[in-house]
Amino acid sequence: MEYEDSLKKIVKGAGIILGGTIFARILTFLYNIIIARIGAEVYGLFSISLAVLNVIVTLGILGLETGIVRYISHYKGKQELGLIKGAIKSTLKTGLLMSLIFTLLLFVFADWISIYFFNNIQLTPFLKIIALAVPSTILSAILLRTLRSYLYAKYETYIKLLFESSAKIIFTLIFFALGFKVLGAAMAYSAALLGTLFFSAYYVQKKVLFKLRQIKPINPPKKELIFYSLPLMFNEIGITSILWIDTFMIPYFLDARSAGIYNVIILIVMMMSIVPHSLIYLFLPILTEFHSQNKKEIFVSLYKTCTKWIFAANIVIFAVFLLIPMEFIKVFFKEEYLKDSLVIFDTTFPISIIILCILLIGFLIFNTLLSSKDILIIFKKTKFMLSILLLLFLQISS
Repeated sequence: MEYEDSLKKIVKGAGIILGGTIFARILTFLYNIIIARIGAEVYGLFSISLAVLNVIVTLGILGLETGIVRYISHYKGKQELGLIKGAIKSTLKTGLLMSLIFTLLLFVFADWISIYFFNNIQLTPFLKIIALAVPSTILSAILLRTLRSYLYAKYETYIKLLFESSAKIIFTLIFFALGFKVLGAAMAYSAALLGTLFFSAYYVQKKVLFKLRQIKPINPPKKELIFYSLPLMFNEIGITSILWIDTFMIPYFLDARSAGIYNVIILIVMMMSIVPHSLIYLFLPILTEFHSQNKKEIFVSLYKTCTKWIFAANIVIFAVFLLIPMEFIKVFFKEEYLKDSLVIFDTTFPISIIILCILLIGFLIFNTLLSSKDILIIFKKTKFMLSILLLLFLQISS
């Protein structure tokens, strides 16, 4: 019975997130089309600035957004409400401090990063505007993960998927209308994230902290929380580096235009993540509670079922994009993104299509195995995750 009830929660949460994600991906796709149609170079500069933002946020958040889910879910299973309240407040304070430090660093060193890493001084204003989004991104991530710990799937759908995606388009059109064609995308992105932070704080206060208002906060062992979360930070840095290293290296060796073309392909491939991320949305908090209650059979059954569903959904999306890649790019983007070609076996292929096929295979494997990371997190194997990542980097460097 518990297995069926938990599976229903996962499916219900997945349904809410899936519906919101599909709608949000459509809006995000429109948003990126608007920017991409200005030109590959502008889209490249914008994509590079977002890559820098992702790295900065990964460093600044210290892995706390994942740690908070595990600890709140664990304390919920044990009914230790004081520790839940203490963990939320402690994590937010740390997140605020780190976000302010990294915002200042990115703003001050924007020129140096643009010239030394990307050989393009035009990137500087993009980085300075995006720097303002660091606090909003870090704090809203912690707040949204707090809502996730309480299985409030619909609120993340409202805030992150629906509001933020809509706000990016609306603000972009407003800034474009005001004449900010080049920098308008970065300004709109930062403005939308500020709104996400506001609504995240509102719902956490209303749905979580209000219920705990009579509870005296008990600070969890900070040393344990930090040492648990830090390996997650390094793991996220590694994953972020792997996911974004191409965006960094392409403009370093080529130019911003090439980065823009590549990131259009990434935008298409990322559609394969819709179903997996929807299914595992409630995966970590639900399985953590079963682990704390030592219900192993339910735990294993849920893991196997979710993994099978993820693979089945991904193989369908994989096949669709493998069959009609050129048509898809032609319909939604300019011919500019198919100009550069490469000859393979006496046949000419657009480079963007070759890249798309390679990435489709990689993302199929990655998304199928995605839930295994949460299993290691539940069993507090964060140091083991870091060791795997270090071995991966050693293999790549050799």
